[in-house]
Amino acid sequence: MKLASQHSRVLGSIGLWLTCACFAYLHVRPVGHNYVLLPVLAILGFVAFVTVLARRERPARPTAVALGAILAVGVLGTLLGLANPGVLNGALVWIVAPLIFGFWALSGDERLLKALFATSAYATIAISAAILLYIGGKLGIIPQLIPLIIQDHGGFSFDSLGQNSTSISFYGLSTLVAAAPIWLTASILPRHRLLPHKALAVVAALTAIVATMVSGRAALTVVTLVVPGVIWIIWRIVTPSAPKSRVRRVAPIAAVGAVVGFVALLGATGNTNVLNAFSRVVSMVSGQNQTLSDRIRAAQGGRLIEEWLASPIVGHGFGATIRGYSRSDSRPWDFELQYHLILFQVGVVGAAIVVVAVVAAVYGAVLAIRQTPEMTSVVLVSAAGAAGMAIANASNPYLQAPGHMWAVYLALMVVNVALVTHRRALVGRPTGSRGAKTLE
Repeated sequence: MKLASQHSRVLGSIGLWLTCACFAYLHVRPVGHNYVLLPVLAILGFVAFVTVLARRERPARPTAVALGAILAVGVLGTLLGLANPGVLNGALVWIVAPLIFGFWALSGDERLLKALFATSAYATIAISAAILLYIGGKLGIIPQLIPLIIQDHGGFSFDSLGQNSTSISFYGLSTLVAAAPIWLTASILPRHRLLPHKALAVVAALTAIVATMVSGRAALTVVTLVVPGVIWIIWRIVTPSAPKSRVRRVAPIAAVGAVVGFVALLGATGNTNVLNAFSRVVSMVSGQNQTLSDRIRAAQGGRLIEEWLASPIVGHGFGATIRGYSRSDSRPWDFELQYHLILFQVGVVGAAIVVVAVVAAVYGAVLAIRQTPEMTSVVLVSAAGAAGMAIANASNPYLQAPGHMWAVYLALMVVNVALVTHRRALVGRPTGSRGAKTLE
């Protein structure tokens, strides 16, 4: 019995390290190099599947509903699109990837969450440092310290745009859409034992913010600056009676001051990245002074809605194309506007099921905060990453790439861990204990 227990602990440690290694890779190279990415996803899913089978624990109801709804959309879209040229791509995104990350979310426990958050913090610092070193080298501020082989494999490219702004490409840059809000939020909320030390969170936040603001990516800049503030407001609402120490009161002010100071510094040096980012948001809403890419997206949205109206109830299925229109000759079923695409592919029925998944996840987060208030910071920090990715996905097809899905499923993992932990606590109480009934 003792030997079996030791073997179980060893296997558990191996699974933990494999999961963290795969998680780190998804941060650094969430897209490209499929000959590495696909085995990484396979390992992640296999370890999670074995863990769930070994644990034999019923998932929390909101988590199960959310995951089931996502898979239901996958089955619906696949069946509707069996005759479409890109149906296999749709099945990969809506069935295969959700199965992998669904088991990953269900395999979570407090030990794994702590390791994953630490891995994310270190990976965020590494990504941000690489971006800053690369841009510094390109601008001639410092020698180019990123070797060419890393630039090639990392997908680095640089464009000064000629408008007092910089824009770069890098496989790991899209990770900051979730990671930057996560660590800025972690910096201003109370620390929890599952989150890294506050100093590490602050370093990850600062490096990610600076990298974000010099990257020249509008969606990334906006979600990084807006999402943490919204999450902090939610935290104040859900914890009105929580004691607010001097550090907790000063942290948001210090974060805002640091961001404003860096924006001012960029402005003083003539860099207009942050101003350009918010100007693009205004132009997209107003329709005035749009960039070429924004006009292309607007036209694409119109075509997707027009085609959806031809089959509004169930859509056209995964992999459907629009006759005479595409954004890619090699993959004519791919489009940038993912929420328009949901209507186009699976219609009102599929969109309604997606809404069910979102509502279940949000309900689960609210329930987790109510039933395990000590987990509030962890729930909100993970929610910041999911929100950042979901918002940016409106204009960029991030969630069409399985390597970006971790941000959404990490939040589901946190919710599931919180609710399952609460359920275990209730089971351990004597019959008739107050609070023995639960909605979970």
